[in-house]
Amino acid sequence: SNALEEKVQELVVEIGQQVFRAGIHELDNQIAAAVPKTWQNVGTEERWLTSSLGTVRYKRRVYLDEQRKSRKPIDELLGMKRYGRMSGRVQEMGSYLASNGTYRNASDQLSWLIKTPISHSSIQRMAWTIGNRIADGEEAERKRIFENGEQQEPGKIKAAIIYGESDGVWVHMKREKRKSAEVREAILSKGRKKIGKDRVGRE
Repeated sequence: SNALEEKVQELVVEIGQQVFRAGIHELDNQIAAAVPKTWQNVGTEERWLTSSLGTVRYKRRVYLDEQRKSRKPIDELLGMKRYGRMSGRVQEMGSYLASNGTYRNASDQLSWLIKTPISHSSIQRMAWTIGNRIADGEEAERKRIFENGEQQEPGKIKAAIIYGESDGVWVHMKREKRKSAEVREAILSKGRKKIGKDRVGRE
């Protein structure tokens, strides 16, 4: 039964990779019909992408824009850097695993999940990339509200009563001198509801 399950999983992953590759090809065709007429198509190039479905190889069109700068719209759409090979989803998965343990453990776990070898240094870069992106977003939100004086978006959930609770969470530090730090968090909810046998969740 284990062998059968493993073979079925391999087949599902292979089909998923083919569908993913076909989706990228279709997007590239749609982009080709919409790029500015001033752009020059200079051919196609192959690229490897490590996704949550494993490693996929695809071809995409390459253009020269008005400034004779090389442009690869599919890479830009997928958020792929010039020398990057990890999809955004894989980076999020690696960062999440790294936040709950060491880079080496996270690399072992992610490699097992996507059936593709991932080094601990790659996990480190993922964590830094996602962490910096979150920090930049928080800093932009802070400036928007506290420096520019803009209003915070109001909530859209109606509730007769709102319950609040707060606590401290210990976070493991990666680059700082301290090994861990306590972060205070607060949660607001309309109450609690049963979500399963002996399980209660917030609304």
